[in-house]
Amino acid sequence: MTVFTPVTPIYRFNSSDRLTINNVAYRCCDSDHYCHHLKRMDGSDLFETFTHSQVDMLLKARELKVDRQFYSPQAALVRSTTHDRAWEDLTDTEKDTIIWRKEYCDRFLQMEAELAWVSRSKKPMLQAIAIISGEIATQKRHQKGSGRAGQSVEIRNPPCDTTLTRWINKYVKSGFNPLSLLPGNSRSGNTSDRHHHEVKEIIDEKVGLLLDRRLPNVRKAFHQVKIEIDKRNAERPGLDLEVPDIQAVYRAARRLDPIYATAARQGIDAAKKKFIFSRGGLEVVRPFERLETDEWKTHLHVLLRRSPDWLMLTDKERDAIARIRCSLISVLDVATRCAVAAYLVPGSATAADVIRCLQMVVSDKNELAVRFGCGTPWSMHGRPDRIVHDGGVIYTADEVRRVINAIGAHDETAPAGIPELRGTIERSFRTIDQGLLFNFTGRTFSNVGQRGRYNSEKDASLEFAELNKAIVRWINDIYHNAPHEGLNKKTPYNAWLSLTRQYGIEPAPVIDDMRLIFGTSIHKRISGKGIFFMGMYYQSEALQMIRREVGQKQVHVKVDQADMGEISVEGAKGWISVPAIKPMAGTALPLWVAARRQEQRQNLDDAEKSWPIMSRAIQDLSAMGDNAVTAAGLDSPLMSMKELKALERDLFKTFRIAESRPATAQAPIEYEVGDDPPPPSAAVTVPEGPVSPETTRSNAVPNPRIPKRTSVIPTAGDEDDWSVD
Repeated sequence: MTVFTPVTPIYRFNSSDRLTINNVAYRCCDSDHYCHHLKRMDGSDLFETFTHSQVDMLLKARELKVDRQFYSPQAALVRSTTHDRAWEDLTDTEKDTIIWRKEYCDRFLQMEAELAWVSRSKKPMLQAIAIISGEIATQKRHQKGSGRAGQSVEIRNPPCDTTLTRWINKYVKSGFNPLSLLPGNSRSGNTSDRHHHEVKEIIDEKVGLLLDRRLPNVRKAFHQVKIEIDKRNAERPGLDLEVPDIQAVYRAARRLDPIYATAARQGIDAAKKKFIFSRGGLEVVRPFERLETDEWKTHLHVLLRRSPDWLMLTDKERDAIARIRCSLISVLDVATRCAVAAYLVPGSATAADVIRCLQMVVSDKNELAVRFGCGTPWSMHGRPDRIVHDGGVIYTADEVRRVINAIGAHDETAPAGIPELRGTIERSFRTIDQGLLFNFTGRTFSNVGQRGRYNSEKDASLEFAELNKAIVRWINDIYHNAPHEGLNKKTPYNAWLSLTRQYGIEPAPVIDDMRLIFGTSIHKRISGKGIFFMGMYYQSEALQMIRREVGQKQVHVKVDQADMGEISVEGAKGWISVPAIKPMAGTALPLWVAARRQEQRQNLDDAEKSWPIMSRAIQDLSAMGDNAVTAAGLDSPLMSMKELKALERDLFKTFRIAESRPATAQAPIEYEVGDDPPPPSAAVTVPEGPVSPETTRSNAVPNPRIPKRTSVIPTAGDEDDWSVD
């Protein structure tokens, strides 16, 4: 097996970030190639030093939490208007409203930067809003897919010019934080300009003084306006011009849109953020500063056998499927040209596949590289600043935009018909086609002229899993180690090492946050044994406290299909992590399902399963080369909530994992809502090994060795235990 030389990642922290280590808040004061210098924020004014290795270990142990820009004035302003609500605390309706408002703000700022006729005046704004509204309506219709004539599509009414101006002002003032667009944050009232025309002229004249760095303060400009009005009133008796409110000067200052005005008033960083919408953008120098992603239909027919979907298919479905073209979703880092994610799916890609690929962006992929025999680490991961994509349906879906905002990245849609704005990702697909796929039979080529009479479907010989492995190996061992013209002949891997040492990278979300961002939402009831999901119970003391609060009501649960070790449950005080009663860390759902189906083939459905049986099955499947993709987790297909419900009903309805305990061991006992839970010292005796259903259902003589159960094995009557959003 390939053994990589460990490379310690260097993470980048801003001075306004809050770093919480063992419940102590810190602020990063300085960083170098060896360590980070942190200041405690508990009032002690003490400084501590943490090496990059220590920071990496703290992140992996989930003992370090990073709150980006927590101490910045913009973040404080957003917290005051949102009452400290984080993105994961919002409802889907609130998230969709924020994304919709952000879409209008981003599109208008992009038009304002590129088109000379667009301004903040009423008429140009209304024209721009009409164009944006039409584009969003068309996008919604495409998301709906082909339908019959007259089929309704839900489209929101567009904002007026005043409302959009208010959104943009809050959006820019907050440092482009989407949470600033949360509904209910703004005040109501008539803010239209009702001043005398001479007062308007004076305001416009004095606001121009803000372009001078010697007078960057709006309050001083207001004083100049007041002095000029008093002067004119004194020179012309009876004129009686009214001194405006200072807010009128602020509104005029916000209409100063050129980049030099923004730089003079807000600094270079604010100007850079605002003018990222300009065509061609700004120079990218840092890793993960700009990521480009796109979907590509591979020019190759493959056999679907041994794909992640293969274990999910029935025999009839397997016979019906022969050869298919795959779609590759790729994400490239512009600064280093590294492929930070590559997700291959059979057929056409969906929004769920894009989300799966985004999860690869923020995940360490070294385990996948080792499993596929790569000689170069695939450790490129972190929290991106910007993710640029086209206007395709799979990228503009609401669930994809929720995920992009949840990981803290700016969601940017490149204008249609201008692929050069995403030239890095567009060229990479041609490189894969010419550098890798020419080795295999079954190529469809890029056009009919090149293909000629070649029967690509008949000559398909490569299997899906083999193509997946080939792409991963080619990316890591060939592409990442080949000199790149865009990097002055430096290899992408060496560029990654040098630029991360120079600039660092922002750490990716921790495991619990990843589950909240990428996990599948379901609703379950809590029993005395915990939450039952896919044949496994999840239990903790904190979960039972939530049970006492909600009773028989269903709770919101998040499950990570790539790791069934823990689930997240939402209570009145927020989200908690609940572990499985057996060691399941790192076990992907497809592998768990494959182990269950292997047990079904051995006709063991009527017996209650003990953990050793399933554990051996998982180990055997993990060792099999044909199931390497399934075991990898990140390369497994993402099932929807309805598919999860059907899968649990079909495979795990009469199945549960029995806890193997010593003769006197603690076991969960059912108790009614409102009763006190059993004391921790309560001990019962349970039998080891499988228990037959006859023994479980026996009512003749109660067995004192078996505690009373209210619902040991889920049956068809447990359908109420599930609900789908």
